[in-house]
Amino acid sequence: MEDEESCEDPKKIFMQAKAAESKISGDRKWTAKKIKIGIEQILCQNGIDVAKYHGGTYEGVTLLKLMRKLDDVFCDIVRYLKDELEKDATYMMCTTEEIEEVCGHYKELLGLINGTFTMLRIKSDDIKDEDYDIAERFVRALLQKWRAFGFSVTPKMHSIEDHAIAMMRFFEGLGDFCEDFIEQAHQDTAWESKLTNRLANKQKASDCIASREALKENPDVVAAMEKVKNACSRKRKSTVGDKKLEAKRVRHMNLLKILEEFERSDASKIPNGFERSFVDVRLND
Repeated sequence: MEDEESCEDPKKIFMQAKAAESKISGDRKWTAKKIKIGIEQILCQNGIDVAKYHGGTYEGVTLLKLMRKLDDVFCDIVRYLKDELEKDATYMMCTTEEIEEVCGHYKELLGLINGTFTMLRIKSDDIKDEDYDIAERFVRALLQKWRAFGFSVTPKMHSIEDHAIAMMRFFEGLGDFCEDFIEQAHQDTAWESKLTNRLANKQKASDCIASREALKENPDVVAAMEKVKNACSRKRKSTVGDKKLEAKRVRHMNLLKILEEFERSDASKIPNGFERSFVDVRLND
């Protein structure tokens, strides 16, 4: 009976920690904004900037840059945070070891995300037998890391965990089913709307678009377009293709290195809610 009374309600403990976190966040409002701006400036210096036309968020091409520059970006972020800690340790509320640890966890998470989608996007013509097992290892590691952060397992993450590998084996690669062509379709639709937005008659607008589509399929037009393309295209050196293959091989090896380090290291399996650990410390003080 006494043991039951001594045990606090988990929900009450969580609400207390949440309230303490909110108070700390409120006290650090302007300083936290300063840190956020500093990190965004580091991203900009590495060519990773928000797309103003995309709602002020990071779009696909920009995120690819981030994935390819993980080491450089997080090295700069860690250096910046350590410098801020040396300037004023009162509002940082962490140690240099915690900075390195937390940044390392985020870097590893992004690396696992990159590796997972890189494997899942392999096309049928390029896939190899060992790719299925590597993809399965990446998915398993990603979900383990995802849950360790305390993130919600959304329907999309559920589909990756429980269905992606099975579908990948069934279709012998999922790269041919990516939605990249949808983005091109959106651009084509926007261009067609721009061409016909002054036509009040919807039938004429539809006929105009249909005529343009028919011209694209005309053999003479296709041949002329191909001729102009070949005449205008730069003559690339044969070494360009070799450099791309080598860069792709190096990226693949780096991703495998991230996966193997995660599987080998127990330190990568962070506890749930590790970011709120500083709240627990201050509640116990």
